[in-house]
Amino acid sequence: MADTAQTLLVEDVSHGGGMDAGHSVFFDARLADGAEVRMMLPHTHVSAFIAKMMAFAGAAQREREGRELAEQGPVDVTQMLACQQIKIAPLADLTGVALQFQIQPGVVMVFPLQTRVLPQLSAALMKWHSGLQETTSALDRQQ
Repeated sequence: MADTAQTLLVEDVSHGGGMDAGHSVFFDARLADGAEVRMMLPHTHVSAFIAKMMAFAGAAQREREGRELAEQGPVDVTQMLACQQIKIAPLADLTGVALQFQIQPGVVMVFPLQTRVLPQLSAALMKWHSGLQETTSALDRQQ
């Protein structure tokens, strides 16, 4: 099978929005030659698309810095996104919850969690929070 991949240099994302009665998202990518290419994906794939793009950006950053993946810690490997708001909603089938992280207006990353993992998540968050409080208290005592 012949390789049909084509490399298109994207200079900018000119505009975008919803289409297909809100079931899809589109954006127009302006290419280096001035042409525009319309991209679309189901609205349910936006979170995964953003996460993958951030992971690719992280790989590019490591490449620029000449670092190997083995040298990275878990936080360093993933690009951090600023979260503006967090909501928790039940899954439609009531088997768990969806953690909804609003990254910017109209961009929400959703992570579905089954009920069986909620105690583990709660324990991990409490442990992390306690450690953070201890570190903050120690820093305050030093000042």
